[in-house]
Amino acid sequence: AWDVATSLSNSGGTVTGDITFSDNTKLKLGTGEDLEIYHDGSNSFIKDTGTGSLKVCSNSLSFRNAADSEDIALFLEDGRTELYYDNVKKFETTSTGAKITKHLEIAADDGGIDLTAVASNDNAYLDIDANANRRSSLRFKSAGTIKWTIGRGDSDELSENSFFIGTGNSGGGDGNEKLTITDAGNATFAGSVALNGATTGIPLHVYGSSDTAPILAFTRSTAHGDWQGAGIGMVDEGGTYKGALTNQHKTYRHLSNTSHTYTSYS
Repeated sequence: AWDVATSLSNSGGTVTGDITFSDNTKLKLGTGEDLEIYHDGSNSFIKDTGTGSLKVCSNSLSFRNAADSEDIALFLEDGRTELYYDNVKKFETTSTGAKITKHLEIAADDGGIDLTAVASNDNAYLDIDANANRRSSLRFKSAGTIKWTIGRGDSDELSENSFFIGTGNSGGGDGNEKLTITDAGNATFAGSVALNGATTGIPLHVYGSSDTAPILAFTRSTAHGDWQGAGIGMVDEGGTYKGALTNQHKTYRHLSNTSHTYTSYS
């Protein structure tokens, strides 16, 4: 067997040919033979068996496939770190954090994900940034199916500055939005609004300070018999209609039941 001690002098030397090690024959380095390099017939090993760390020092460290045709990982001094999947970059560190291409799936064992500000006096926030005139949204799924969407509209469907909450994969403006708020502060609900007055004890309290404009206005878009004007309907706790206040023919009326008999108040 070739032996370093007998083949090279204490001052070193030059090897001009290949050195071949059979399977499970180890190249051992260090006084205590702490570093081992060998192949066991199936796998190759670089093993640090002693104290201290195994350090790989380079200003540009690249991991590639056996054919040297695909990137696996890249580490640059004072620069970025890149991770690849099938030779396509998926993860990259930047000067401000990290960038992920395509999707990120976080498997939280406890079912929760925490967003924490690093400094105690900083605010925690989550940015969802889309290109101009494109929708940005947050979607909620159940077993892989999108159930609710919260987001900002785009110019194709809603005003770009509009905010919406919708069912399914709502895009805002596609008929699935249940609440829409414009940048002017106007809100539109697709269905009913229920208030229970748990805080004030008043189920519905509408407050206004204008001396000239109505505090609360009701408008009906089309005429229909005794309901030509706008009105306030009355139902009991079971949802049964009991009566209404309406301004039919510009006279305030109390409709006592569904037969539309009424008492006028001029």
